[in-house]
Amino acid sequence: MKNIAAPASLSGAPLAELKSWLSITTNGEDDLLTTLVASALALCERFTGVVLLKSEVRETVLPSLLPQPLKAGPFISLTGAEAFEGLQRRELSSGEYRIDLGSDGMASFSLPELIGEPQIEVTYLAGLASEWQEIDEGLRQGVIRHAAHLYREREAAGAAPLPASIAALWRPWRRLRL
Repeated sequence: MKNIAAPASLSGAPLAELKSWLSITTNGEDDLLTTLVASALALCERFTGVVLLKSEVRETVLPSLLPQPLKAGPFISLTGAEAFEGLQRRELSSGEYRIDLGSDGMASFSLPELIGEPQIEVTYLAGLASEWQEIDEGLRQGVIRHAAHLYREREAAGAAPLPASIAALWRPWRRLRL
């Protein structure tokens, strides 16, 4: 199970870019617009398989000698690994686990020898960019266009499919996993 523990802030440059795209000059709908950017960003990340903005990720894995691919990427750095059973938790030392990096920026987690606890929580940083402006223009424009689409369609009944023009902006970044 993957969980974005500390998502990137979207209230600065992404909000300003969306407001510019929609020609909104007031601050009355900032909360709604920030929520729409977050929703569009999450959809982009699900579609591409890439975390766009540097975020802290927590993922639960089973203890294994075989490498287990971490779900979020591109991988930046490991910030911790805790073994746990019920409420009992203990930090794993760096010699108790191994991180292997793939050429695609993804990482896998494994143990050199089995431990007694049935689960491990791996905490790591993942993301393509640290700042909104560092994200590829096509990805960024797709997120803004999708947030604008959600804003314009907010009163419509039912969920509309992802517009093809937005999917086309994201498709070159799509990572497929088997």
